[in-house]
Amino acid sequence: MMAGSLQSLLTCLHDSISLNPQEVDTETAHDVVSDIAQKCLQEMTQNEIQLASSLLFHTETGVLVFLRKSLQHDVLKYVKEELLEFLDSFMSRVGKGLHAYVVDIKDACLSVFTREKQARVKKAAISILIKVLELSKGSHVQSELQVPKIIDRFFLELSRSSKLPSTVKMGVLHILGVLAEFFPENMMIYSSKLISIYVNEIKMQMKSQSKKLDYLVLTGCLRGLNCYLVTFTQSAEEGAEYSWDIYNCVKQCITQQFSEQKRYDVPKAAMALIAKHAPQFNLYLIDDYKVMYERLKMWSRHYNREAKHAGYLALESVLRQISEMLVQRVKVSKQKDGAIFSYFIQEFRSIIDTSNNSKDLSIAIRGYGYFAAPCKLFLSQDDVKFMFGEMVQRSEQLYLMEATELAGEKVLHLPSFLEALASIVKELDVMPESFLSSLEKLVVVMFESYPLLRKNTSLDYLAHKAIIKVFMALTDKPAIQQTLISRIVYQGILRTCSHPVVMESGSVSAPAAAAENDSEGIQERDPRKIVYKDYMDLWLNLLDFARAKEFNALGFSLASKRVLTQRIYDEVVTSILKICSKLDLSTTKDSEQTATSQGGTIASEIDGATSSDPLCGLQASRPKDFVVFFNLVDFTRDLLLEKHKPLFKRWVYTYGHDIIVMATSNPHISGFYKLLTVCMKICDGINFFREPNAADEMKSDLEEMDVDMSTDVQNCLTLFTKFCKEVTERLKTYKGDLLVSYLQLVLSFPYQIVEGNITGMVTAVQLSLKIGLSYLPLAKAALKSLESWSAHLPPALLQMHYKAILPCLDDYLKTAATDADGTANQTVILTAGSSNRGRKKIPIKLLKQSSRNRDIKADDNDSLVLRILHFVGSLGGANNASLVSCTAAEVANIAVAWDTEKHLKFTIPFVDMKPVIYLDPFLPHVAELAVSSSDRQTKVAACELLHALVLYMLGSGAQQPESHQAKHPMDRLYRKLFPVLLKLSCDVEPVAKQLFHPLIMQMIHWFTRNVKFESPETVALLDAIMDGIVHPTDTSLRDVSASCVREFLVWSIKQISPQQQEKSPLNTKSLLKRVYSLALHPSPSRRLGASLTFNHVYSVFREEEALVDMFILELLVTFVDSLALAHADDQSLGTQEQCVQALGHIEKILVKKAMILNKEKKGRRIPKAFASATLHAAASWLLRQCGRPQAQCRRTCMHLFGRLVPHQTKLRCKTAADYMNMLVVAEGPGYFLARFEGGGYSGGVCQSGIAVAPTLPSLGDGQSGLRDSLQWFELLLAALDCYTWVFSEGFIEPAKLFAVGSSGSAKVFVAMDYFITQLAAKDITGMAAYRSSGEFFSPRDREEYNRSKCTVIVRIMDFLAAFLSRYSDQADAVSEDKCGNIG
Repeated sequence: MMAGSLQSLLTCLHDSISLNPQEVDTETAHDVVSDIAQKCLQEMTQNEIQLASSLLFHTETGVLVFLRKSLQHDVLKYVKEELLEFLDSFMSRVGKGLHAYVVDIKDACLSVFTREKQARVKKAAISILIKVLELSKGSHVQSELQVPKIIDRFFLELSRSSKLPSTVKMGVLHILGVLAEFFPENMMIYSSKLISIYVNEIKMQMKSQSKKLDYLVLTGCLRGLNCYLVTFTQSAEEGAEYSWDIYNCVKQCITQQFSEQKRYDVPKAAMALIAKHAPQFNLYLIDDYKVMYERLKMWSRHYNREAKHAGYLALESVLRQISEMLVQRVKVSKQKDGAIFSYFIQEFRSIIDTSNNSKDLSIAIRGYGYFAAPCKLFLSQDDVKFMFGEMVQRSEQLYLMEATELAGEKVLHLPSFLEALASIVKELDVMPESFLSSLEKLVVVMFESYPLLRKNTSLDYLAHKAIIKVFMALTDKPAIQQTLISRIVYQGILRTCSHPVVMESGSVSAPAAAAENDSEGIQERDPRKIVYKDYMDLWLNLLDFARAKEFNALGFSLASKRVLTQRIYDEVVTSILKICSKLDLSTTKDSEQTATSQGGTIASEIDGATSSDPLCGLQASRPKDFVVFFNLVDFTRDLLLEKHKPLFKRWVYTYGHDIIVMATSNPHISGFYKLLTVCMKICDGINFFREPNAADEMKSDLEEMDVDMSTDVQNCLTLFTKFCKEVTERLKTYKGDLLVSYLQLVLSFPYQIVEGNITGMVTAVQLSLKIGLSYLPLAKAALKSLESWSAHLPPALLQMHYKAILPCLDDYLKTAATDADGTANQTVILTAGSSNRGRKKIPIKLLKQSSRNRDIKADDNDSLVLRILHFVGSLGGANNASLVSCTAAEVANIAVAWDTEKHLKFTIPFVDMKPVIYLDPFLPHVAELAVSSSDRQTKVAACELLHALVLYMLGSGAQQPESHQAKHPMDRLYRKLFPVLLKLSCDVEPVAKQLFHPLIMQMIHWFTRNVKFESPETVALLDAIMDGIVHPTDTSLRDVSASCVREFLVWSIKQISPQQQEKSPLNTKSLLKRVYSLALHPSPSRRLGASLTFNHVYSVFREEEALVDMFILELLVTFVDSLALAHADDQSLGTQEQCVQALGHIEKILVKKAMILNKEKKGRRIPKAFASATLHAAASWLLRQCGRPQAQCRRTCMHLFGRLVPHQTKLRCKTAADYMNMLVVAEGPGYFLARFEGGGYSGGVCQSGIAVAPTLPSLGDGQSGLRDSLQWFELLLAALDCYTWVFSEGFIEPAKLFAVGSSGSAKVFVAMDYFITQLAAKDITGMAAYRSSGEFFSPRDREEYNRSKCTVIVRIMDFLAAFLSRYSDQADAVSEDKCGNIG
């Protein structure tokens, strides 16, 4: 691993040095230092830096110890220099994380500076000392540095200046300035001495005629002065002693030509000083404005990049200072320097109108903005507006009116235009709407251009700086500022999220494949394409601008900055919610897409609509909106989790409520759950749900605010607790990214919410730990939740669940850890000595990246194992035993052999001998590793071995004679193996899926050739498939098992003769027998499995006329009853949807095969409820089911009845209306009344429905008012639906059903009268009082009652509308005493 390899390198570094100078291995030391630098600066992640620091600065084996040892060896001078340069870079990377080691670093560098002879090494040591001083400022280690001794040490060195090399002297002068800047209290007594040293040294260097100018010393003085003037100012306005001397020197360094100066260190240092301290020389700058402007403008055009940048900053600072001085002179002495103002305004206009140089144009634009304040004083408010209008016009010409895309040079000017406009806006008294609109457009263009600015120029900081200045310029106009921020943030987020979606390497849909790609260093994203991540720095800087020092000079208080930060943050959250609500995220079910493309073949109709996955077949109505939404989700996660979490406190309820509403409307879109996960993580980070303690209450000064916050927290707690329960109920139906999003949301809920739904949460944790074996982030999230729950929840609450949770952690501990040396992760590359032609060399960068990724993955696995051990250890007591505790079945599965005899005999073909081994004992352990190993290499190896063993089993069985197979069957082995093979065929590991999915299909082909009914091996295979198809949580296993069922039926038909098929289809009978059993099972998952099974085999089943004739009527009855059982199932489970789909398939078969089914046949199976096995009997039975209280069941039966009646031939009728009218004539109205009001009439006397209980008191025992009320509502709805159906379709006239002579048997009007007069106006509390039940009702009970009551009201309106709109002339046929009250 990384730590082990770094320790090895440090050991090699120390081994390269010896007391004997002749034995010093310079080359090895140089190579080792290079390797350490490579590893620490490029290969290590931030998580490994702290460990690396402890190794690098170890008191016995660290680099500082080596540095001290190497001082006596001059041959190591280049090694020492390189090591010091590495430390300099490492300190820049780590920063304040090195506080624990700065004293040791300081001591070592001082030792090097004192004892080392080489000037280059001394200079490198001084650079590190400067870094140490910067890091230590204001920290707890400041007192340990002994700064006074450092000051004395360098002043002593400076006193021996004649002996110091120029490079060293430059460093000494610089570090003394740094000491003055960061430790002024220690430098106070030396301040006069130091400034005199600087000034005298500069004068001596500048005026000496006899001695050559020492550029290095002069540079050191200027750099030291730059630091010194931060705390010890030399202001011209205060008449400082050395102010003029410093300014004059700086002026000469900027204006004179240094012919021998190649790197321009002297002018760069001078320009850096004037850029930083221009306010101290304001009196001199305004007098020399022409000279300084012209010279700095020349430097800003220089070909040297660093000199050009320094000149640009200095010129900007000088222009700002001259502008401020013009304003100051007018305000203080009423002196107007019109000539200076006119000179600069003309210069700026000339450059803007004529120049094409980007730097000139940028400076002119900024200068134009800086001089807006003097313009207001020298001219008038109208002139300021004219300036703004002129700048806006020029900006719009460049950025809004030209159709061509913005080029790199043009983009560079835009921040300057915005800053200029911001400066002008600040001086405007009134901001017209037209100006505001133009400003908004330009800022939006800045957002759009930001990636170009970032990628092509690396000057992206200019963008956020310009945007913030625009916002801050409107501080005095809060309403306008709020409007502008709102518009810009909204448009900015839209543009940020309107690019292609980032395909991350850690894709949830295929984590193992992604990990494999990642391990090879593959980058899926083209860096030339713009994605939302290219904007993240801009947004992070906009929210974090208050900490940036560059905005301090603008004169805004910290409070105003915080207000602006809050406004930007609020608008970000508002815009996120606004965009989410406006996007069209609707989907359509494209179940017939494949059928259309394939021309309606059998294979074309099975894939789109037969999956239990709710996402199967869904197509986005507007794909572009989904692209924006996916980016918006990732953008929200990256931004809100990164910055200013406390600002989200006021948004928790609003954000959570709105996202929950949208998630409820679009339950199949994972992004909403990711957005809620962000909310939960922020709440956890700010302890939003914590209970206020006494100390918090004592600190509270605003009691009303506390009450409001407490109420808000309680509302949020209620909201999220309810949603948590809803989410945990849906977990069993999803897979892939949607399932992972659900689980991550559930695991992010705080313990206060978990406490009320611990059972559902435990199920989520178990599922997360199972998926986490292949997707590590989910395992980490589950473990983090467990750690939080165990720390905060009552121990008794979790105690009973540890037996279910802890065994899931055992799978992570079973995987053998890599050895401490990390040898398992080393990459061995073999290359041939010749024949290399045509081979592609692997780049070294990719090899190192691959090694690094493997190390990171190993570290992640090891850290997770350690966390698991710590967690289990923290539980203590009897809980530890739960880690390996098993149920009796699990113990039997582990301890009991799969079979009592051994079958897999294998002879090892050695040359000299052929020993015999049996492979049976290996199967259980290999299968366990293949399914549950968390180490990918182990899992893949186990899968390959298991695949080979299964093939060997099949081959061995095929070679055995039937008599031997009968005596020694292998069905016991297959009963254990088949479930494992099915799981692996849908595993997230792609290797396992590729190995076992084709294998399981081939095994189905093999075992469906049985010649006897319920052959043991065939039954073992079919039972395993059916067990998979009814799995309660694994959607992928259900789908794969369903496809296996179809393959089973296809090959069962292929391998049987038509005569045998018609006489006794063995395998089909076995299959359908299990389908019937599952379809009528109380468990929803088993009923779902039955529907999935038929939906997959339907396209095969319908083509076999013998099978259709034999089983179709039995299937009709079975699935209608199954649909009735699904009435109480949660909609998210999909049982009703799949069952309706199965009945739809049955309907197609019945209609297509009506000619056959109208005739009775001897071999046809007759359902118990049928008088005969004909289509007419099916139609009559369906009519009886139309009165069932289960809503979806009766509606489906109504539809089926209407479709089948025209195809039956017993009663000669072409429509359902003819059929019903014939029955009315033949049987009388009571025939239909019994079916419509009988609550699922099954013949004889009605025993349920409103025919028996037309009022609520006549139903039940009165003990449960809510239960009886809901049941009675369903019975009334059943009758109302039936009557509305027949009347709206015109099947039967009301006069025939409700004639005066026979209306006494119709109870629907009695029931409606009772409902309207007694229940319609009462809520659930009034109903309970009426029923005297004394029940307590939860919010969910109230919602359920109100929904049912409102449904009854709507159905009554539908009934009356259907009755009166079509048969208003027959109203008199119904007796007054039955419907008078209703009318």
